[in-house]
Amino acid sequence: MDQLRRELAEHGASVDGVYCCPHSKEDGCSCKKPLPGMVLRAQKDFGLEVSSCYLVGDSGFNDMVLARWVGCRAVLVRTGLGEGSLGEYRHLWADIEPDHIADDVLEAARWIVKWA
Repeated sequence: MDQLRRELAEHGASVDGVYCCPHSKEDGCSCKKPLPGMVLRAQKDFGLEVSSCYLVGDSGFNDMVLARWVGCRAVLVRTGLGEGSLGEYRHLWADIEPDHIADDVLEAARWIVKWA
C-alpha cells in the first residue's frame, strides 16, 4: 500500500481508505464480500452517497454482486480473476451486468473519470 500511495501521489492522486475482511466464510461476519459490511463502513467513515460511487473489482460473484446490492456502479476488470469471472464462473452472477468491463484498473479509472 505504501508503494501504491507513493505512485499515486506522484500523479496527484491518493487513497482515502483501505478495507479488508480478515474473516473466513465460517466466521459469519458482515464484511465478507459480497456482504456489504466494508462498503457500509466506508459510507459511514466518509459520508458517501453510495449511489454516486463506483466499485471496481475482478470478481463477478463478489464485487459485481456487492455493487448491485449496495446500489453503486459496477466496473469489472479483466485482470486477476476477471477473465474467469466472465468465462467459466459467469453462471455464478448471470443475472448481473457490470456497468463497464475494463482491461485493467487504469482503463477503469479513465472510464470513471469520463462518466463521473
